[in-house]
Amino acid sequence: MKYGRFTALVLALNLVFDGVAFAGHNNDIEINSDRNFTNNETITSDKRTIIGSGVTITIAPDAELRLINNNTTNDQASVVETGLTGASDIAFNGGKLILRREGDGVIIRANGGTTSALTFNTESTLLNGTASRGIDADKSSPVVFADGFTLNLDRSGSTTGRDVAGLRLAQRAHLNTTFADVKLTAGDSDSSLTGIILDDGVLSANKLNIDINGRNSKSLKKFYGFNINNDRSRKEGLNFSAPIKISLQDALNTDAIALRLVGWYDYHFADSLQLAVKNTHHAYGLYVAYADAVNLNDDLTINFSGNTESYGIFNSNYNYYYGISPDDEENQNILKIKTAAIYNEGGKSTAVWTRDDSITIISESLTTNAQEALHARDQGIIEVQRDFVTTAESMISAWNNGTVIINSLGKGKVQFTGVTRFQYVGRTFGGLYLTVGSGNADENSYWNVTGLSQLSTLTIAPNASLNFLLTAEALSELTANKALITAYGTVPVILHSSASAAGASTITLSGAGLNLQAGDEIRLIESYAGVALDDEHNLLTAGTSLNELKGNLNVKHMASLSRVQESDLTKDDYDLTMKSSYLLTATIKNKRPNIDKVNDQTNALMQSSIASAAAMYAADELLIDSTMKSRQGVRQTGPFAAARAGKYDLDVAGALDTTVTSGLLGYAFNLRDSEVGAFLEMGHGTYDTRTAATTLVGETKGDGKHNYVGFGVYGNYTTPMDWLHVTGYVKGGWLRNEFSVPLAGVKVDFDRTSNYWGAHLGAYGEFQASEKFKSRTFLNYFYDGRESEMHTASGSAEVAGAKFHFASFNSHRAQLGSVFEYAYTADLRPYIALTYEYTFKADAKGRAADQYGDLALDGTDLEGSTGIVSLGWTYQNEARDFEFDAGMNGYAGKRRGISAQLQAAWKF
Repeated sequence: MKYGRFTALVLALNLVFDGVAFAGHNNDIEINSDRNFTNNETITSDKRTIIGSGVTITIAPDAELRLINNNTTNDQASVVETGLTGASDIAFNGGKLILRREGDGVIIRANGGTTSALTFNTESTLLNGTASRGIDADKSSPVVFADGFTLNLDRSGSTTGRDVAGLRLAQRAHLNTTFADVKLTAGDSDSSLTGIILDDGVLSANKLNIDINGRNSKSLKKFYGFNINNDRSRKEGLNFSAPIKISLQDALNTDAIALRLVGWYDYHFADSLQLAVKNTHHAYGLYVAYADAVNLNDDLTINFSGNTESYGIFNSNYNYYYGISPDDEENQNILKIKTAAIYNEGGKSTAVWTRDDSITIISESLTTNAQEALHARDQGIIEVQRDFVTTAESMISAWNNGTVIINSLGKGKVQFTGVTRFQYVGRTFGGLYLTVGSGNADENSYWNVTGLSQLSTLTIAPNASLNFLLTAEALSELTANKALITAYGTVPVILHSSASAAGASTITLSGAGLNLQAGDEIRLIESYAGVALDDEHNLLTAGTSLNELKGNLNVKHMASLSRVQESDLTKDDYDLTMKSSYLLTATIKNKRPNIDKVNDQTNALMQSSIASAAAMYAADELLIDSTMKSRQGVRQTGPFAAARAGKYDLDVAGALDTTVTSGLLGYAFNLRDSEVGAFLEMGHGTYDTRTAATTLVGETKGDGKHNYVGFGVYGNYTTPMDWLHVTGYVKGGWLRNEFSVPLAGVKVDFDRTSNYWGAHLGAYGEFQASEKFKSRTFLNYFYDGRESEMHTASGSAEVAGAKFHFASFNSHRAQLGSVFEYAYTADLRPYIALTYEYTFKADAKGRAADQYGDLALDGTDLEGSTGIVSLGWTYQNEARDFEFDAGMNGYAGKRRGISAQLQAAWKF
């Protein structure tokens, strides 16, 4: 081919007829032929689509291509679309690619009944905009992202209502990607929001993240993370090998489902699932309906917060309603999970709910804090084969022929606190079966029984404990035909004795505030099939003593914000006896007095009380230090000012860190080498507290702040021995304390303004050691006081409130030290000071009152020694009518930290 000269005219013609420019920006075009992009380029178009026919787009490795469709007249507009011109492939290769759709419509559409392939082999691919669909593919259309993609649909500014989906794969369409990050934000009028829809489509990914925000849109009716549907007539496998993370939030009026599996697939998830739902109406983590089988071969983690009601795993088989026989294995809904951890904050919660002939099997472990751990009904079955742990009080329910089996293999750890509920109607189907522990002495298996419970069978393994946590409410429900545990099954309750090869079971009773008297009888276990020891055939008879199984459980109960109640009962206070061959009772022998202790977390209140000392001490020392470290030791007539900022760690039980900024304004009168004056002091401080950790409540951290303002008068008297001076002041003011701390899980605030006062008396002698060196040796006494305070704190549904009285605070301190000054020049003089301080008394005390009575709080104090080292400079001008000082102070001992101060004085 012969080439002519490449002139400006030739370039212009190329730009016109080529359709794609190699410059920065182009408008209203379509790409219908192969193109190479060597530079960053943005193409904006209002066409039906920008790329709608078979082309190959090549982007230079260091270039970025942006394709933006802003068509406002066609709500079906797209950026890239296959199938418009028949079977034709579209491919993107090379650098960075951004596809954006502004307005409704879709970013990528793959359809038309063709086998057109859409391939992205780019360094990065970003799909964003306000479209109602990110990728919409159907009819066997293949879409491939060789290096993954990110999708962000933000419809927060859209006013049109749409059914929004990040990905929709239907009618055998399939998408392959290394990773997919999908983020959706709802518009005000959108009716549904779904991250990914598989409607007989196929998705293959190495990693999948879905993050959806409903913005509390009132129009939302559906709110799904990953929704998989399948025609009931087609049964086949669907495999996922990728870790999947799904997060849904902010749809308070809408039911939300993180992972929804509906249809007769044989589902397999080989990697972990992390599901989170926050601030919705009814929240579902994993929702399964009439699936053939679902297998989760790795960890399942579900977190809920702020929902009205939540269900971690919801497994329902509509066969129950369709009338299909549950005996037909092909119609059973079987969900198998390796491990599950399900946690909830706020609202009603159920960890696992199974109904309608469905079967849920957890092979290794279930851990949850849900109010209801397990619920099976309508011939649904839940089987936890090994470990079962509740981290909060919970419930297990089997209703209307539902079945729950816990530790079915007898090889798991069981740590359960709560009650069991079993609806016994005399039917052969359904039941609640509990085996506590495996016999391993190290696993600490137990059932803490908190109320009346019913089940089918109960086995307490060797080394496991059956702990009855008695309450007045539970005891009041016991009648002549009720027991704390009732077993309706045909197999006896099995306990183990010390003769067992693995060890004995343990039975404990505990409770606080119980009105039990000697001779009272508590019906513990009633078993229709009797109670057996070590072996189900070794049935116990009436009158058999089981005292060898008794143990002690030191249970402490948070009765109020200020009070911890310890169990009234030890193993020496009752007898365990078979009253009949089917009833085990405890008979009270004697009653111990209640043992109530103060909640250790209230130590934070005494830390808050004593924290005021940091502010008062800083104010004290600012006035006296500004005298001790001034040039002459006595001010001339005129105003003066001083400021100090410091950070101090006070040596108390736990930790108390304070930061204080103090200011001082005053006016001095010089009278024959003596000085009197008045002053205004003010300051601000912040502090952080941390109590020592305890086994029941643990440590608690609080934070507070102080503001104070006060007035005073002072004097500095020169004695007839002119080297000896006597100093003193009296002052008073107001101190505002604002403190916040959680007590027993309840956040409480203590805000009060109280009066404070102080006084000082001291003496110092000034000695000229040489022409250049001078020293002042001083002895100071300080008294500081703050009035008492009363605070009322509300409790919660679980913990009662209390009233707290902070006793008045009084502190007495003495200081002995010397300041050494060197006359470097006539104007500048450095100094160093060494001070020993001893605090004789600085106690923070208090009391608390609740519905049970009055308790003394654990006080704290600052009694002890502190060493202080000071360094600084003083400046005085030639006219001797202005003085300025700057210094640093370091503290070690009861007070630890550092401070810096400045002061200035003027002579009138």
